[in-house]
Amino acid sequence: MIFLNKAIDRVFFVLLAAFSLLLVWGAEGSSVYAMPLDGQWKYYDRGEIDPLLTTMTSGNANLMYDDNRWIECSLEDDFEFSPQSNGVILSTRLPKILRLNSPALFFVTRNEAVRVYLDSELLYDGQDFWRNRHVYGNRWHLVDLPDNYMGRQLTFQLYAENQKDLGRLMHVSVDEGMVQMQQIFKHDGFVYVLLPLSLIIIVILMQHYWVNDSRNCVGHPFIIAFILLCMVQAVAGMWSVLLVIDSMFFWYNAFMLSTLLMMVPLQLLACNILAGSACKVVRMLLMVSLLIFVLACADELLDIGLFEAVRVGSYWWSNLSLVVISVFLYRQGRQDAYCCSLFWPIIATAMAGIAIGIAWQYGVVDYQNGFSNLLVLPMLVYVIWLMRHMMAEEKRLSQENRILEQAVRVEKHKAQVDPLTKSFTRAKLEETMENSVEAAEAGGVPFALLMFDLDKFKSINDNYGHAMGDMVLVSFANIIRHNLDARHTFIRYGGEEFMVICSQYGLEEAWQLAEQIRMDLEKAVILEDRQVTCSAGISCWHAGAGDSVQQLQKRADDALYYAKNNGRNRCVLETKLLEPKSLKGNLSEGKPS
Repeated sequence: MIFLNKAIDRVFFVLLAAFSLLLVWGAEGSSVYAMPLDGQWKYYDRGEIDPLLTTMTSGNANLMYDDNRWIECSLEDDFEFSPQSNGVILSTRLPKILRLNSPALFFVTRNEAVRVYLDSELLYDGQDFWRNRHVYGNRWHLVDLPDNYMGRQLTFQLYAENQKDLGRLMHVSVDEGMVQMQQIFKHDGFVYVLLPLSLIIIVILMQHYWVNDSRNCVGHPFIIAFILLCMVQAVAGMWSVLLVIDSMFFWYNAFMLSTLLMMVPLQLLACNILAGSACKVVRMLLMVSLLIFVLACADELLDIGLFEAVRVGSYWWSNLSLVVISVFLYRQGRQDAYCCSLFWPIIATAMAGIAIGIAWQYGVVDYQNGFSNLLVLPMLVYVIWLMRHMMAEEKRLSQENRILEQAVRVEKHKAQVDPLTKSFTRAKLEETMENSVEAAEAGGVPFALLMFDLDKFKSINDNYGHAMGDMVLVSFANIIRHNLDARHTFIRYGGEEFMVICSQYGLEEAWQLAEQIRMDLEKAVILEDRQVTCSAGISCWHAGAGDSVQQLQKRADDALYYAKNNGRNRCVLETKLLEPKSLKGNLSEGKPS
């Protein structure tokens, strides 16, 4: 278990380091191989246009160097537009020295429709993706170039509903088509690692939830829901999903809806574990979050135009509500260890969300950037810590249970074993009889009962003392034990009385065993001036005849009583309390006292 815990730690920190490297390496989608177009760029403000009607003319494409309305720029610049402008043309010349076998143009737009021209030739029409729909989300474009592309003028006609998104042309590069495809999968590298780990953790949480009912499991369904929503957001923000479902409208809405609902499971979790006024406050926060979600859906359906504002408001509200929840968890965590453990992942999630939100607001990262996947990491770390903590607790409880079980076994053994003769006590009788009866009735395995009693044992105690009497008992027990094997259970019934339960024995075999024990005792020299003898009664189980343990013991006891009253030092069968005729000669050898 200790080795497993260390292995989990090592794997987790290796994965965390891999996540960090992949995030830095792939979040922005930049390519190691693709050749960026870093030559001279110019842009032309088209003013307010109808993106469904406007087309590029051959004159537009050739104005770059001849018309002063074209302004030199860099793609990282903030463009200046007229107040009503919603369209812009960006243009550059392709390098003359870049010769490729299968040339392809790669670029990314944000909330923009696009047409691409090579000189005056329409090369790509990206408006077909968004006709009659809002232009939302980051969208990559991969355009095959003709063989004679070198040195020609490349022009982008862009349209955006919101002027702040206008002219956002990112990751523009020309290279081999296969190299360009690598950019898409490289951008999603972090998610490719994150998704399997998240699925594994979800499976572990589900399994732990179904087999445990402790308080530490009450939050598992809500944590699973949170991780699932983070996974939906991560998948919706991937570039490669467009290769499966080429619908930016679908993936953008999946991303936004998962973002709006992401913190709701954590709010529900807080409602379930917090008490008193804190629970009431969290319920109000939850109701506001759900109301914002409904407003966002209504805005999208009714086309009011406030979706982006609602999205931003919902994001900040959700993260600030987590800060409030963290305060309540911290206060209640002084008396509740589970609340204390949840404080750290929730406050870390809130702080990560606030940091990412600030970066969004100031344009440091894009809202569909891989950095948003960092929100799930605090909860994944918490789940791994929680599993390790529970494993350690289960190990401790398991060790305590083993110690208790061992103590019970020792005490049970003490209760079942006679300290003097080392034979079983009457506590073992019921268990052995139950097993023997079940084997006889169900499996037809016969068994017999021998009852022994030392003859005139009281006079030995009176004349030789109890210490010598104990020595006689021990010697008799050893003689009996010497004649037994695994089929026998040897029990001290009380005082000088002993029982032997003989599995797989019939009445005749049981009598022979009892007689052998009687003769061994008779020959043994235990007391120097006195012979020690015993008497025995033998009975057997009558399967299928309505026999009972009480009747079996009574028959053996009656046979023993008969032997004691008829000369002692003899073995008597239950059969009418008479010895078999074939064995009368042997019985007559006993020496009654």
